Amino acid sequence: MQGIALLFFLSAGLQYNDPDPLLWVLVYCSAGGAALVPSGSRWSRAALGFVGCGALVWALTLLPEARGIGLAQMTESMKAYDGRVEIAREAGGLLLVAAGMAVGLVGDFRARRNPG
Repeated sequence: MQGIALLFFLSAGLQYNDPDPLLWVLVYCSAGGAALVPSGSRWSRAALGFVGCGALVWALTLLPEARGIGLAQMTESMKAYDGRVEIAREAGGLLLVAAGMAVGLVGDFRARRNPG
């Protein structure tokens, strides 16, 4: 999970030009921190589950506003001419956080099932 944590911390560092950088730095640093909690430890499931569920719920609330925005529109230019493009990118980032936390939960489950 250290690799996933590094990716989330790098993502946090790339938020300097975002319209609301503090919020996204907190999201990505929370995901990075949760990914660093050792699998099988007392707090791993709570940390991964809390961050992952929060990100998933938030992404699901954003997705209706991003309807009709495809991957090509999200990646063709870093400038978002349509506010829905920015919302789609935010939802995508949150879904990546949720997926990363799900990977961590699977690893945690395996660590608890097969200790040693």
